[in-house]
Amino acid sequence: MDNPPPPAALLLWDIDRTLVDCSLVTRGAYDRAFRRITGQPLGRVSDIAGATARHIAVRALARHRPGTADALVRRLLDAVDDELDRLGEELTAAGRAMPGAARALTAFAGCPGVRQTVLTGNTRRSAAAKLRAFGLDRYLDLAIGAYGDEAEERAALLPPARERARRARGVDCPPARVIIVGDTPRDMAVAREHGVRAVGVACHPADAGGLTAAGADVVLHGLADTDAVLLTFGGLLRQRFAERPSG
Repeated sequence: MDNPPPPAALLLWDIDRTLVDCSLVTRGAYDRAFRRITGQPLGRVSDIAGATARHIAVRALARHRPGTADALVRRLLDAVDDELDRLGEELTAAGRAMPGAARALTAFAGCPGVRQTVLTGNTRRSAAAKLRAFGLDRYLDLAIGAYGDEAEERAALLPPARERARRARGVDCPPARVIIVGDTPRDMAVAREHGVRAVGVACHPADAGGLTAAGADVVLHGLADTDAVLLTFGGLLRQRFAERPSG
């Protein structure tokens, strides 16, 4: 008798500093977009690690225009998207895919029952531009992702992502088979609030403690060791994954 297929699993990847690092180009895009919309320099916006694009836009605009209208927030985010769409080559030249990101995504793309998408602070257009710059979009089902212009608080993005996976792909996973992957305490807090699993990706050793304190089930020091990544995720899902070639 044939072995039954493995149960479905849903992997929700953060983008910035988890899969790619385009921070310099992104900052420039926000600067130019903000000046175009308001006629003023952006200045410094604090506490943005893991924040949604909507949260960042509201905070930035509120310093200049208290009681910012939703339409103005949307205009700013659209302007940022326009900038990043225009800067595709600069994203590739000045940014980078995080070490091991392509190999990890490739490996999971070949695993039966695993569906990969994003839960990101970026808007969908910005997310697609960043991933496309490094050829990572091919491994992710962006149609069922959750994006940073949908809510100010990151935790509000998880229910829509799970519902889209259920409706569009028939992937209806219990919380124990949903994994959020990210590099900030905000990513881990989303998982803790909704009772799903969390993998922290520490860009620097000093980040590991904060990720653990925020609720990470496990912390990886990057994605470069594909065997360790597969073993970690498989352990959380109680499922064996075999390494796939990077392709």
